[in-house]
Formats: sequence, C-alpha cells, structure tokens
Amino acid sequence: MQMNMEKRVEKMQQEVTELDKKLLQSEQKKKQLESRYRKKENELRSKERKQRSHRLISIGAEVESVLGRQIPKEELPAFREYMKRAERVIGAFRVVDGRCSFLLP
Repeated sequence: MQMNMEKRVEKMQQEVTELDKKLLQSEQKKKQLESRYRKKENELRSKERKQRSHRLISIGAEVESVLGRQIPKEELPAFREYMKRAERVIGAFRVVDGRCSFLLP
C-alpha cells in the first residue's frame, strides 16, 4: 500500500512538472502573439497615416492649382473661415464622373 501511494505521488509530481512546462510554453506563445499583434497594429496605423498624408497633400495641391499660387501659412486661418462660410452658404458638394455638383441646403 505504501509503495502504491509513493507511485501515485511520483506520478502526480511528474504531471505537475509537465503542466508547468506547458504553462511556460503557453506564456511564451502568448508573448509572441502579443508582439505580432502590436507589430501588425503599428503597420496598420502607419499605412493609415500615409494614406491620410497623401490625401491631404493631394487636396492642398488641388487648392493651390485652383488658386494658381501657394497659400502662405499666415493665410490659412482666413482660408479656413472662407471655406466654412462657403460650405454653409452653398451646402455640400458631390463628384460624379469627374464633375462637381453642389447640393444646396
């Protein structure tokens, strides 16, 4: 009986050791997955920033093209107010087949 009990205890100790190893492996795997997740998130944010920057630069280039000149930084607040007033007066606009049409309020 004593021998049987010792074998059970030894077997349980082995199981605990195996579970410890599995737990350690799981924790390492979790860290790897978290690292991959953060990397992918950063890549996504970077691509979104690049898209936004490209869009804003394109808009700025179009505005300067229409005006026929660069807009000095000190003129930006006045230009912003002008655009806000124009949006309130004219309403929204849409582009269909490369043509702009205004939606009056």
